[in-house]
Amino acid sequence: MKIVLVSRGDASSGGAGCVAEQLCEGLRARGHQVTHIVRRKARTAYRSQSLHLPGLKGDVLLRNLVALDPSGVQLLLHPVVWRADLVHFHDFAVAYGALAALWFSFFKPVVLHFHDFSGVTGGCLYPRGCGRFVNGCGQCPQIGKGQLLLPVDLTASHFRLHQRIAASPRTVAVTPSEYMKQHALLGAWQGRASDIHVISNAVRTDLFTPERRTEARRRLGLSEENAALLFVALDVLDPRKGFDDLLRSYLRLAPSRQGLCLLIAGHLPAFPEELTPFRNRVKVCGFIDKDVRLAEIYAAADLYVVPSHADTFNITILEAMSCGTPTLAYRSGGIAEVIQDGCGGWLIEEISQQALTDAMSEKLEKLASPGLREHARQYVLDHFSIEQLISRHIKLYERVLGMDNRARERLRNPIGGS
Repeated sequence: MKIVLVSRGDASSGGAGCVAEQLCEGLRARGHQVTHIVRRKARTAYRSQSLHLPGLKGDVLLRNLVALDPSGVQLLLHPVVWRADLVHFHDFAVAYGALAALWFSFFKPVVLHFHDFSGVTGGCLYPRGCGRFVNGCGQCPQIGKGQLLLPVDLTASHFRLHQRIAASPRTVAVTPSEYMKQHALLGAWQGRASDIHVISNAVRTDLFTPERRTEARRRLGLSEENAALLFVALDVLDPRKGFDDLLRSYLRLAPSRQGLCLLIAGHLPAFPEELTPFRNRVKVCGFIDKDVRLAEIYAAADLYVVPSHADTFNITILEAMSCGTPTLAYRSGGIAEVIQDGCGGWLIEEISQQALTDAMSEKLEKLASPGLREHARQYVLDHFSIEQLISRHIKLYERVLGMDNRARERLRNPIGGS
C-alpha cells in the first residue's frame, strides 16, 4: 500500500506525532510505501524519514477563519499525497485545517485519527465540561483562548464542516479509546458508530525498558533510599495536565518525608517559587526530545503521577509502565482504559487535590511490594505492543481500500446497466 501519514510533528511533538511516527516505521518495516508529512520540522534523528511542509507563525488564525492554513494548501498541492492509496490524518483540524481533509475525501479514502476533540467539536481540544458540541457548538466559552484565538465565534460553522467530513463515504475515524469514540458519536460523528474504530496507542517496549534504572538514578543524583515522583507533560503548566494538584500534594507530603524527590519533565518557564524550600529535592529536566533520555527518566522514577483532568488516552503512562515504573492517575477520560487498577498502576476515583494527596501518601508505602515494577512492564507487553498497533491499522487500511474499490466497481457497472 501507498500511505501518507499527516501530523503536526514527529514523536517529539506529543502523542499524535508519536503514534504517526510509530506507524510510519512499523508499516515501512512490513514493506509498505509510507510518507510521513509534518508541519513542524522533525528532530534530526527522524528528519530523513519525514517530509516537512512548514506553516506560518500565527496561522492558527487562518484555520479559525477559513479552516485551512498554508501547510494545508501545500498538502493539497503535493503530488505525493495524490499518488497515495489513502491519507491518514493525525492532526487535521489543528494543524492543516479541516478543508484539506474534506477535499481529499472526495477523491480517495481518508482516515481521521482523533487524539483530542478538535475534529468532533467546533474546534476546541477539550470541551472542559461544555456540552454545546452535542447540539452543534456556537456561543463557545473558549473563544479567544488556545486554538480558538478569534474574537468571532465560528465554532458552529466548523462543527458543520466536521459533520460533512464525517458524512463522506470515503472517510473513517480511529480513536485511541472507547471514551473518545463515545464523545465523537455525541458530536459531529452522530450516527456513524460503524465508521469509528478503536485502536489503542502503543509503546516501543524495546526502547522504554527498566534496564537503565541504576545508571539513570546515579545521573540524577538519586539515592536508593529516596523515593522519586515524576511528572511529564509537553507543557507543564497546561491546566488540563493538573500540575498544580501535584505541586500542592507534594508540598503537603515533602516536610514529613525528608527523602521525597520530584522530577519534572517538559516545558516550564521558571522554577515554581513554592518549591524553593525543597529546591535540592526537585529536579527540572526540561523538555526532552530524545526517547532514550526520556526512557531513562521514567526508569529512574519510583512513581509516575498523572493528575490529568481530561485525556483521551495518555501514551506517557504506557512509556512509564514499560520502564517498570508504577503509575498513579486520576480516573479521567480514556485513562481508565490504559490502567488496570492494581496491575502496575492505580486509579484515583475523585479528581481533587485532597484525593491525590491521600493516594500518593498511600501508594508511596507500597512501592517496595515484590514484583510491582515487573507487573507494570508485563501489563504493557501483553496489551500495548507496537506489533498490535501496526496489525490493527493494516487490517483497517485493507478494509477501507476494499470498500473504496467495491464502490468504484459499482460506479463502473451500475445495477441494470450494460
